[in-house]
Amino acid sequence: DSVLSIGGISPWSGIHTAFSSFGPTWDKRMKPNVSAYGHVVGSGPKGIGETQGTSFSGPLVAGFAACAMQSRPSYSSAQMHRELEKSADLYPYFDYAHGYGVPQAGYFLKGPLVVAPTFKLKPSAGKVQIEILDSSRKEQSTEDMYTTWPDYVFYHIENKKGYLSNYFVVNPEINTAADYDPVYDDIEETESASPLVIRKSDYPKPYILRVFYKGYVQEMEIK
Repeated sequence: DSVLSIGGISPWSGIHTAFSSFGPTWDKRMKPNVSAYGHVVGSGPKGIGETQGTSFSGPLVAGFAACAMQSRPSYSSAQMHRELEKSADLYPYFDYAHGYGVPQAGYFLKGPLVVAPTFKLKPSAGKVQIEILDSSRKEQSTEDMYTTWPDYVFYHIENKKGYLSNYFVVNPEINTAADYDPVYDDIEETESASPLVIRKSDYPKPYILRVFYKGYVQEMEIK
């Protein structure tokens, strides 16, 4: 419980990269806690080349943690562990591929951001629809950016035992979902008319549906 485990993300997609393992721990605790890039261009005996591994994600977060500790010199290691999680870009949303996401320096310099709603959860008799608000569909400037990726919708199903039974990453622009199954460590990309519609009967009740989109998080209990 004192270890900060680090997952890897891809710079080409902005989400979980294939070589990074999935959580949770055997006793259903968070794994990973946060994530960082796992692909680098480095120098070796044969010259400069591309390589990869969470052995790069870990040092990135270790260096970040050292800087964060300088901004909070009175914090204990346990307090900083929690603050690093809270600084991540998905927090308080989480899953077992990204944890709470990528730690952000702005959290330690400016504090938590207050984000206006970017979607609505619209329940009906047999389903819940995630409706993206038009006001959140603003084009982002790509100037000075090497790589761009979609604004993904993340959502998960938290079962009555308190851990995740399923979680998803959805590109709302092209209706493609990546389904991460933490039981079988399996990833499957699916296309449907609307992956942003959750059928209530698909999961044993009761459960909590929790959704993240562009910094905003909302949850709903399904009974």
